[in-house]
Amino acid sequence: MASLDEDRIRDLIGDFRKDHAELLRKVEGLEQVLTRVAEARGQASAETGRALGETAAFFQGEFLTHSRDEDLVLFPLLQPYEGAGHPLPDLLSEHRALRQQIEAFVCALGDVALRGLRVAQLLHRHIEREESILVRLAEQVRPAEENQEAIGGGG
Repeated sequence: MASLDEDRIRDLIGDFRKDHAELLRKVEGLEQVLTRVAEARGQASAETGRALGETAAFFQGEFLTHSRDEDLVLFPLLQPYEGAGHPLPDLLSEHRALRQQIEAFVCALGDVALRGLRVAQLLHRHIEREESILVRLAEQVRPAEENQEAIGGGG
């Protein structure tokens, strides 16, 4: 007869396997969208921002929560059963590597946002400068138009 711990472990493994199937389904969808974004090579679309935001949210939310649960709940229970080869430390190491890559991805998105802000600030200053120049030039053009109307007998 199975012990309560063994029953709990089997239930947890079943739950985590269901989570894996759902996570893989979501990852495959993200991969398709990110592939289209990557193939666009700088041709931004509404899909680009949405895809990057959804990817970051998925990685930081669902995936990190899932991997932490495995690290803290499932793996310690499985350790006495892992046998030869000791695969759990490798899985823990992979989780650390994934966390680092997620961190790098999120930082890169932050860098993209900062670059976008710099462009927006430059554009803001450019438009203000251009407007002041155009207003000044328009004032210089207007008297010439008025002079032309007077010479041409407009009136």
